[in-house]
Amino acid sequence: MRNYSKALLTGVVATALVACSTNSSTYDSKHPERQHDHEMTGQHDYFKSEQPETLKGTPFDRYLSEGYRGLAKKEDFEHDFDDVEKFQNRALRSADGQLVSPEALSARNLPPYSVDELASARARLEDAFYAGASVKMPRESAKAQVMFDCWMEQQEENIQQHDIDECKNGFMAAMAKIENKPHVEDKGPVYTHSHDHKHTHGPGSCVDHTHKPSEPEAVVCPLPQKKEVATYHGPYIIFFELDRADITSDAQSVLDKVVADAREMKPRRVVLTAHTDTSGSRSHNEALSQRRAQAAARMLRAEGVEVSEIRASHYGESKPRVSTKDGVRHAGNRRVEIDFEW
Repeated sequence: MRNYSKALLTGVVATALVACSTNSSTYDSKHPERQHDHEMTGQHDYFKSEQPETLKGTPFDRYLSEGYRGLAKKEDFEHDFDDVEKFQNRALRSADGQLVSPEALSARNLPPYSVDELASARARLEDAFYAGASVKMPRESAKAQVMFDCWMEQQEENIQQHDIDECKNGFMAAMAKIENKPHVEDKGPVYTHSHDHKHTHGPGSCVDHTHKPSEPEAVVCPLPQKKEVATYHGPYIIFFELDRADITSDAQSVLDKVVADAREMKPRRVVLTAHTDTSGSRSHNEALSQRRAQAAARMLRAEGVEVSEIRASHYGESKPRVSTKDGVRHAGNRRVEIDFEW
């Protein structure tokens, strides 16, 4: 993934940062403690400020921009210029108040064994956003999204387990705060040995790590073979630009996943529900949501999903994902949700 031939990208990144008033030198001068963290300790806390810098968008957008800038700095230090460009682009879009979703799994070349866990994590994050976490807890919600994208990036590289675990545990800790659940850091499997005759395990056998042995000694136990089972990654959501029904590249990535999952899982029906934000008249939004439903259904048919399997409905502005006043432009409400029925 690292492409050292793109060294000139550093100059491009600096120019982009100037446009957002956050170039590297200015950013470090504002946050000297982060440069120390980055260069001296190797630990990366991208959310040290209690209040994000004044940019466009919501508090969530501003925290998100801050987090992605931190990731870009880390990747620049490691000379991973492809990901510097990717994270800087996300930082700039967030700073401008644009909708930036968690990275789609199809955007990364992930090891097969990691896909189910990452898909589950992404669905968990989307559920939190759907419940209003980005409004109620913008800082932790932004951290969860940034650390998820960090986890994806490190898992694609699949070189340093420490870096993978750092991003994964950062995501899990942020989600635990959002969901108000305790977080237990993942330290991998634990193997123990027991001579306790009250249990059926004989000497040298593998036992549950919650059992405290009287005379522990190291035993190497084989990991159980993971059975490959099709995993449902929905409900899926694609988003649209203001007053548009065009399928964006991000939306296409999600639709590609819908098609792949539909082929593997063979649902009885694919259900689409289309929506708008509250800007514009009700009649206009009703028609706009219909066009969005038709665009998504047309794309699914083109990818091989049979017409008889698709049911499309449109609701205009009547069912917002994020509650707003009338006449408010909100990227999170301009969407089509896709689900499977068996």
